[in-house]
Amino acid sequence: MAELAVAALVGSAVAAGGAAIVGSMGQQQAAADTIAGGNLASQGALEEARSAYQSYYYKASQERLLAQEDRASAQADMRNTQQKVSLTQSALRARAAADGGGTDPTVVALSDQIAKQGSIAALTDMFKGEDSARGRLDQARGYEMTGDAALRGGDYKSAALQFEAQSKARALRTQSYATLLGGASDMLGKFGRAGSGGKGGYG
Repeated sequence: MAELAVAALVGSAVAAGGAAIVGSMGQQQAAADTIAGGNLASQGALEEARSAYQSYYYKASQERLLAQEDRASAQADMRNTQQKVSLTQSALRARAAADGGGTDPTVVALSDQIAKQGSIAALTDMFKGEDSARGRLDQARGYEMTGDAALRGGDYKSAALQFEAQSKARALRTQSYATLLGGASDMLGKFGRAGSGGKGGYG
């Protein structure tokens, strides 16, 4: 009976040791998987942030281009208005000259009035274009600030995900060591009882 008890203890000790090793290895693998998952999530956060950054900066570049177009269009409108004023004045003077009143005060006053109204219209064209351009530039700066914030947020999120994964992995490794030590202690205890002939729990 004593031999059977010793054999049972030895078998139990080996089983306990093996189970501890398997459990510890599983926890170590889980720790490695956690780190890998954290790295993947961290990289994903960075890529998402970079994508947002590039998208906002692209929008900003488009707004800046549109601002240039607004200014160019306003300048073209201003020149067209000035040209219309010049043509209107020329037609007025030509008609007055044909009627023999090229220097008539009324004609001169009317020409001056046309010039003043034309100047106001031209300046209005320029103001509208400049106002639109400034609005687009403000929008571009807003997009750039949002893009910068997205990039910083991605960095913070990436770091947080890595820290979380590393903390979980450390906890799993600690559990792994505890499992291994616990299994070793149990195994040594059973071997000890086996060495004493199976006394103290079997027989």
